[in-house]
Amino acid sequence: MKKCLHLGCGSRLFPSTTEKQWINLDLQPPSHHIPHNVTVVKGDFLKLTTLFPSETFAYIFSNHVLEHISTHDLVGLLYQMRMVLKDDGRIDVRVPNMLRILERYDEGCRQGDLDFPETVSVETRIFCTEQETRHRSVWTRNSARALLEMDGLFEVVHIRQEEHKEATMEIEMVPKPGGLV
Repeated sequence: MKKCLHLGCGSRLFPSTTEKQWINLDLQPPSHHIPHNVTVVKGDFLKLTTLFPSETFAYIFSNHVLEHISTHDLVGLLYQMRMVLKDDGRIDVRVPNMLRILERYDEGCRQGDLDFPETVSVETRIFCTEQETRHRSVWTRNSARALLEMDGLFEVVHIRQEEHKEATMEIEMVPKPGGLV
């Protein structure tokens, strides 16, 4: 059975199956009834190696979490992720694409939509207003590759822009051979 980590799960919990044993990790996991086939761990994902032994997971998934981490903390998290990931493992992350968000905002401005009408996405309104969003890092295709391949821990093998979603990038990465000394 493949052991998988859902990093920063929030209230979206993945159940284990016969093929995958999911561990759902969050600092503030849901407190409602957890089904028997769902494993939830309360913990700080910036301290993964205190929660899990080295090479525990074959797969790590994170959905709209990394943008909430400062670049400084992200470097530490990448080391932690690499430590708990098997050498032949894979990581999939989803983050907002800032350039795509700004393009949508600019399109709206050109059409006179300066007050963020309902047709402008929530992501665009969050990034382009003075509200505190708790987003700590900005992601574009180039910054994603630079950040995630920093220090030679990972190789980004694919970056996909989800066309059906407003501005989400799907990023797949694998450990770089010899990247962890």
